[in-house]
Amino acid sequence: MSFKSLINKIFGNPSDPKLLKERTTLLRSEKEKQLYQIWLENQKDSFIAEFKNQLFERKEGDIPQSGIQIQLLISPASNGFICAMNPNEYDKNHYMCFFDFLKEKVLELNYKLYLSDVRYEEMEDYVSECQRHYLKPRYSLKEIPKKFNQQFGNLTIEYLLKDSKPVHVKFLCQPYRDSKFTDAKDFLSLMEIVLQ
Repeated sequence: MSFKSLINKIFGNPSDPKLLKERTTLLRSEKEKQLYQIWLENQKDSFIAEFKNQLFERKEGDIPQSGIQIQLLISPASNGFICAMNPNEYDKNHYMCFFDFLKEKVLELNYKLYLSDVRYEEMEDYVSECQRHYLKPRYSLKEIPKKFNQQFGNLTIEYLLKDSKPVHVKFLCQPYRDSKFTDAKDFLSLMEIVLQ
């Protein structure tokens, strides 16, 4: 095996179209900002009520009776959910607006937006687009506390599309596992605050 073949095997061949990747800063157009405002004024309340019902009221094993399907992600390393919506009831704008709504609500909780980006990746039979907001708790370094308040840990919110069609919105809390930080607060209590 040649050196070039070895490098291509490890890092991928940049001329191979299925390995093309791009990452850019996520910026909303004026049209998208207007759609978000319309969603906030006209659709947010009914959507959030249905989402909360699915998240808090549905019992394990129940078949969802709405166009929203939620899978809880609970583990020692991270907690969160994946939300998929019936395309006959919810269009691409609902996904985008819900994704941005979650970010805005978290920013009200003394979090800072560390990164908003979009990653495109060409796969063998589709193009993946992943929009992401990554948020971190704010700390004051004026007075160093015995333990920093991590609140709910680092938060990642993702909106995944395949061939420009929405797949899901994912929300993850990843708490710090360090003695310098307080214990992370409960994920479901974060959802109760964010979804008020």
